[in-house]
Amino acid sequence: MKTVLIVEDDETVRHTLGTLFNRKGYKAIEWPGSTGIDKVIKHLHPDIVLTDHNLNPGEEEGFSLAMRLKAEGVKVMLMSADPCIGETAAAKGLPFIQKPFSMQPLLDMVEEILMPEMNETAGRISDYEPGPLPVEIVWCELKRKRVNVIEAQASYTSHHDTCINCQECQRSK
Repeated sequence: MKTVLIVEDDETVRHTLGTLFNRKGYKAIEWPGSTGIDKVIKHLHPDIVLTDHNLNPGEEEGFSLAMRLKAEGVKVMLMSADPCIGETAAAKGLPFIQKPFSMQPLLDMVEEILMPEMNETAGRISDYEPGPLPVEIVWCELKRKRVNVIEAQASYTSHHDTCINCQECQRSK
């Protein structure tokens, strides 16, 4: 089983990606920013690191993190909503996908990076058109925050654990 380390400060995006990678047969490890990332990589030895460019204020940004990890021999991929970051990443030979994106193009690019003998496109801007993640994000009344429907349903044990405008709520309307 291949391990994907997801470095993303947005909890909803991080959990969404983690859930979807797990469902596709990967072991997904979620990390909220670049602080402490070197220890995580040293301890867990991920097959690939998927990092966002814009991380928490005061932390190492994703682009410099990705370049540093790449120089250390770690397979890495950068994601960002900023197309200028993609151009810079391509110039530096750093795999990149632009947000928002659909899951299948992301999975395809990760597979290309993990299988270098088949990889002819790593290091250039994705040819895939950006699109929305195929996951619904809804408001949880109990947690008072946005939640990923797939994740919430996967860990759903009772209506009192989380409200995701769930089937119970829908039936009562």
